[in-house]
This record gives sequence, structure tokens and C-alpha cells, in this order.
Amino acid sequence: MKRSALAVVGLVACTAAWTPSPLAATEGEANEALLRELLLKLEERDAVISELRRRLDALERRVESTPPATERTAAAAPAPEPGPAATSASPSAPAQAPAAPPPRQASAPAATAPGPQAASAATASAPATPGSSLGGTAPEAEQQRASGPGAFEVDEEAAERALERTLTAAGALLLRPGRAEIEPSFVYTRQEDKLGTFVDVPGPGAGILEARDLKQRRNDFRFGLDLRVGLPWDSQFEFGVPYRYQGRETVVAGFDSTSRSAHGFGDIRVGFAKTVLREDRWWPDLVARVRWDADTGQTRNNQPLGQGFHQFGGSLTAIKRQDPLAFVGNAFYRKSFSSGEFEPGDEYGFSIGTVLAASPETSLQASLLQSFSRSQAFNGQKIPGTDQVSSVLTVGASSILGKGVLLSFTAGVGLTDAAPDYFVGFSIPIAFNVPKP
Repeated sequence: MKRSALAVVGLVACTAAWTPSPLAATEGEANEALLRELLLKLEERDAVISELRRRLDALERRVESTPPATERTAAAAPAPEPGPAATSASPSAPAQAPAAPPPRQASAPAATAPGPQAASAATASAPATPGSSLGGTAPEAEQQRASGPGAFEVDEEAAERALERTLTAAGALLLRPGRAEIEPSFVYTRQEDKLGTFVDVPGPGAGILEARDLKQRRNDFRFGLDLRVGLPWDSQFEFGVPYRYQGRETVVAGFDSTSRSAHGFGDIRVGFAKTVLREDRWWPDLVARVRWDADTGQTRNNQPLGQGFHQFGGSLTAIKRQDPLAFVGNAFYRKSFSSGEFEPGDEYGFSIGTVLAASPETSLQASLLQSFSRSQAFNGQKIPGTDQVSSVLTVGASSILGKGVLLSFTAGVGLTDAAPDYFVGFSIPIAFNVPKP
């Protein structure tokens, strides 16, 4: 009886020992679920890497097809795309953290689980840093490509820079079609001439001529309003109206002094300009221009407010850019038409200068103007001593006041006797779009 009872107890104990523990079954299922999750994350990582490789191949093909001058800027443009993929992959690292530590009784797969997880998160998130940084430089790359040296097809934002606005006001660049510019201006000019003359001194020595110094002092206040309108085919229409106030004082040393003044409209100007050559390699931009100065200025109080004759002229303006510098050269010839028996001399000359972009809102400029006037004639006979050489050195600065508004200051000194002693002035070019009909 005792033996039977012992046999029954032994059988029950063996059965209990052979039956699987619920805790062991739970641990096995957890390890299997963790393994499936790791495999899923690895598949996601491989998909992200494949997508990044595809985009990198497309980027390399785009760089190879881009002109050499813009290789570096074009390489930065399409790079923002890896950012979203990396962003979607990187949050998976924190999500995997709770599943990483398995029970202590887990076998080898549970112990090595954190390794593949970390590798997956690092691999998926590594491309995200370059991608996100390149995404912010794409607009900058486009701006660099638009404003490179010699690139005159600038967008609206670049066209607002002080450098381009200053070159446009100087006639070196033309307005695009549909764009216009109105420019009010003011210039004060001071000129003093010292001549020798003979006077008849009254008194006991009447009838005897004495040599005296004659000084002419002239103050010229010139107000102007210029209009420029951009036309198709790289051309531009130009129109200008001056208004002058002129005061002149004539002094004969120790003898007499007279003063006269007058004001009114001067000679109206009409012109047309066209870009005939675009800058490329070593040659510059070239702008051809013709201008007609009509004899509309009147003579009041024996003071001429215009030139007193019609004048037609042409010029060629060349510009070569090496940002932030622009070099400008100009050559001109003006034909003067006779007025009655008087024949004014033709005028020709050149100018050279440079404009420096001190900042996007400010530019500095300096130039030298050299002009030559041929001798005047009366009744077909040349008047000796009427040919002149004028040389003027000009400096200036321009600054943008607001959208479409530029303020420009200029000052100059004469380097020859025929040139004015000095002048100062300012202008406010205002650019705007021409309303469409």
C-alpha cells in the first residue's frame, strides 16, 4: 500500500516537472515579438537608404548637366528632400527603447537586441543632418546664381540693389520692359572766370584806355525732371526737362560791377538707347544711345537759359562687372547746328569711372569726364581762342531709401579753365511698373 502511494506521488511530481512554466512561455513570445520588430525596423532603414541613394544619383546627374559657373550653387539646391525621410525615421529610436530591456532570463537574441536598434537609428538619422542644413541654402544658391558677375538678367529683388539702380541712372544699364523711372534732380554750379580788358577811365585822363581785370561770377541752379521707360528688345526711351535759375555778376576791378539774373525752362532732351552687346567672357555690355537737344531755352534779361542752338549726339557706353565693382566707359560726339550766322563748335569726348557696391543698399562712384569743343565760327570764319578743353572729376554716393526709391549725391571739381570751379547736386530716381492698358 505504501509502495502504491509512493508511486502515485512520484508520477505526479514528474508530470509537474515536465509541464511547461507559464513564465517561460511568456518570455519566449516576448523575444519573438522583439525579433519581428527589429526585422521590421531594418527593412524601414534599408528603404530609407535606397531612397537616399536614388536621390543622390539624381543630384549627381543634375550637377553634371549644370554649367561650370554654377556647379557649387546648383549642388545645394535639391538637397532638402532627405530631411522629411530622416525625420520620419528618427522618431523610431525613442519608440524602440521600451522594448530593448528584456527579462533577465532571456537568451542571446534578447541580449543583443539593443545593438541592431542603435545601428538602425544611427543609419536612418545620419543623412538627416546634411539634408536639413542644405535645405536652408537652396534660396541662397538661387540668389547667387542670379547675381553673379556679368549676370544682368536680375530678378526684381536684385534689381533693387543700389549698384544696379546707380548704373541705370548713369545710363549704363537699361530698364526692362514694363518698368519706368522718374528722376527729379538738382545741381548747383559755381564758375568764376578772370579775363583782361581795357576800360576808358573818366576824369582828367578821359580817352585813355587802361588795362583792368574783369571777373565773371556765375551761379547756376538747375532743376531737372527726367523720365526713362523700358521698351522691348533691350531698348529704352528717355526724356528730360530742365528748369534753370542763373545769376551772373561782372566786375571790372576798381571800375564797375553789374549783376543779372534770369530763370525759366532750358533745352528739352529726347533720347533712345539700346543694348547692342551683352557681357560675356572678356567683352563688356555695350549700350548705344542717340539724343536730341532742342533749342527750347529762352534768353531773358540777356541771360541764355539754353545753349541757343539745336544739338544732336550719339554715344556708346561700355560696362564690365567684377562684383562688387563695375567699370564704366563712355565715348560721345555731339553735332551743333548753326543759328543764323553763328556756328557753334561740335563737342566730343569720353568718360571713365567705376561704381563700388559698398553694400546692397549703398554704392560709391567716381568718374573723370574729358570733353573737347571745336572752335566757333561767324560768317564762316573761325573765331580764334574759342576751342575749349574741359575736364571734370566727379565723386558720389547712392543709397536706397525704400522700395523703388534711390537717393544719389554727386560732387565735382573742374580741372581746367573751361570747366566749372565745382558743382554739387542730388537726385532721387523713383522706379515703378508701367500700368498695363
